[in-house]
Amino acid sequence: MQFPFRLIAIILVASTLVHGSETFTIEGVVVGKAFDATGPKSWLEGAWGRLASADNQDTQGAGRIEAAITWEPSLWFKAYIHGLGRLEPDDYEGDEAGIVEAYIEASAFLGDASRFRFRLGLFFPPTSMENTGSMWTSPYTLSFSTINTWIGEEMRMLGLDISYAHEFAPSKDLFWGLTAFGGNDTLGALLGWRGWAMGDRLSVPGEVLPIPSHSSLSDEGVFGGQRDSGTKPFGSDLDDNPGYAARFGVDIEGRWVFQGNWVDNRADRQLYGGDYAWETDFISLGSELELIGGFTFIGEYMKGKTGMGIASPGNGHVQLDFQSYYGLLTWFYEGWRVTGRLDDFQTEDRDFEVAGFNADLNDEDGDSLTLAVIWEFLDHWRIGLEWLELDVHRAAITPGGRRYFDGGEAWTLEIRYAF
Repeated sequence: MQFPFRLIAIILVASTLVHGSETFTIEGVVVGKAFDATGPKSWLEGAWGRLASADNQDTQGAGRIEAAITWEPSLWFKAYIHGLGRLEPDDYEGDEAGIVEAYIEASAFLGDASRFRFRLGLFFPPTSMENTGSMWTSPYTLSFSTINTWIGEEMRMLGLDISYAHEFAPSKDLFWGLTAFGGNDTLGALLGWRGWAMGDRLSVPGEVLPIPSHSSLSDEGVFGGQRDSGTKPFGSDLDDNPGYAARFGVDIEGRWVFQGNWVDNRADRQLYGGDYAWETDFISLGSELELIGGFTFIGEYMKGKTGMGIASPGNGHVQLDFQSYYGLLTWFYEGWRVTGRLDDFQTEDRDFEVAGFNADLNDEDGDSLTLAVIWEFLDHWRIGLEWLELDVHRAAITPGGRRYFDGGEAWTLEIRYAF
């Protein structure tokens, strides 16, 4: 089944142009950044580094522009499209522009206390407690946590989401949601072949991202059928099996929010024209708690498993468990925000292949510390400075399964204009 990403985009743009300007809005950001880092060459260059910056190079620069167009003719209906263009170092792989989200949304109000919402199209999974700004941005740091970095890189739902919220007491809501989606059959490939990373890069439909070198991915290897250029995180559905997701939560006056999520892409693990379908499912829990003195705590936990190939002894396959969590403490006062975040993450190899059988070990563990200071000024401007230290150990990088340091340290200076 071929999913019509371009057709969705054309329809949404056309609808905004046809209808009156009183319901037509455009918002966006222009971002410029400079970064200086140590550590291995970036995974965006086909290497093992987990940061967006390259191998101990001098200060580099990057930029992007993001825009979102909304047509909202009433309280119960809207159409939304979000796209981006980016300017990155020449050695980086991937697309320079594309559509990030494109959907239509309708709401149904049941009295004063209940509301259904229906969303159809291409959208982020509604799981993040961190990326709550417009256009799936984070107001807290310049980079995302490992959990939300992975979602931004490798997950976008194309399908139908139904959510329900009920106000059981003044400013106290219970909510749940169900999603049926496609186009995400390769979800898990980056975790399996590269591992966790940290950045703020949002993939677009049909984009191919590089995979670090593995012996089993060579033409003579067990997985020699994998496309040489890398993995396509999402695009046309490979196996016609829909994935499903569910969530539930509570919101108490906006001061305490809790949400639980379950996602299963139900992929069938076979090779389809250069891309393997990775069978991936996970649960995640997230919470936000407003503290005294302008402080807020946010935390998320994710645990799941992923794999591809026929999972039986003697057959080439990959199977691993993964988990990650972070805790974020942020303080905001009169335009200034200071944030500290701790991340911890692991993958555990479960395919039980032995060294020498043209297989790779995919065990890794790591942690990171992020400190960021952001100043919002003159209504539309934001400038931020971030320091990030990442520590990763992974067995697969060197022959014989030796543990290998794969982290790094990065300074990032960013200026952003919102319109």
